Amino acid sequence: MALDPATLPDDVDALKRLVVGLTREAVHASTLIEKLRGELARLKRARFGTSSEKLGPRLKLSTPIEV
Repeated sequence: MALDPATLPDDVDALKRLVVGLTREAVHASTLIEKLRGELARLKRARFGTSSEKLGPRLKLSTPIEV
């Protein structure tokens, strides 16, 4: 949302209300983004499983590999 400085109110109280409203919108958007990121991660895990790169030290071979 682009704000044109010419359209902003000159009244300090009106500007404060505007800032509070924009802050609420930003917090709401941020919360929604985090929720959607979590949901996307859950859906990716359900669809593709755990990434092998993330298994790290938990991944152990049952028989040693000889070189």
